Amino acid sequence: MINKVYYIIKLIKDKYKKFICKNYFFKEIIKRKRINDFNIYFKFIKDRIYSNFIFESLNEASNLCPKDSIMARELLTKLNAYLKYILNIKEGIVTLDEEISLLELYFSLENMIYKNMAELNIDIPEDIMNIRIPLLIFQPLIENSIKHGLYPKPIGGYIYIKAFDNKDKIEFIISDTGVGMSREEFEKVALMESFGLKNIKNRLEILYNTNYDFKIESEIEGGTKVYITIPKEV
Repeated sequence: MINKVYYIIKLIKDKYKKFICKNYFFKEIIKRKRINDFNIYFKFIKDRIYSNFIFESLNEASNLCPKDSIMARELLTKLNAYLKYILNIKEGIVTLDEEISLLELYFSLENMIYKNMAELNIDIPEDIMNIRIPLLIFQPLIENSIKHGLYPKPIGGYIYIKAFDNKDKIEFIISDTGVGMSREEFEKVALMESFGLKNIKNRLEILYNTNYDFKIESEIEGGTKVYITIPKEV
């Protein structure tokens, strides 16, 4: 039974790799900035946002099969729920409530992979949960916090997502208690060259033009904070 599950996981990974290769042409279009429509842009980059995460999950399930089949099954069940959720979304804009629900599912999976190194705390007023925001805007930030901020710490730590209603705008603060970044590391991150950060900035720019703010602060052993400010109305 374990060998059969392992074979199925390998088959899924191989098929997904072929799917990613077929999208190479579209990625080249995006690199050259020929797309300025938000939903078209999101359609072409959506797979890139979560593809690494899918492979991580499948690899972890493969590793767990001979050791802990119950946990492997739990991980695959959660991954299935995550994929069903995200693949049913046709547009790149969702309500904040939908974004947080998907983020919590993602976090539970990622935390299983990284051995429960993080605790997620969300503090968002209920009355702004119906505003519409870009889908998967928080996921790359939470991924960075877990992998680069908290996982290097022997005791892990905390991630906080807070939102503030500021008249016609909403301010989000995503922070962690991780190892932080040196000045040199921060200067590289500030250039927004990584796919995750560049993707967030590009989508905010396409959707809100200049009417948004996106900045990062970090210091060694002081954790990292990301500030995102967007209009209430798209």
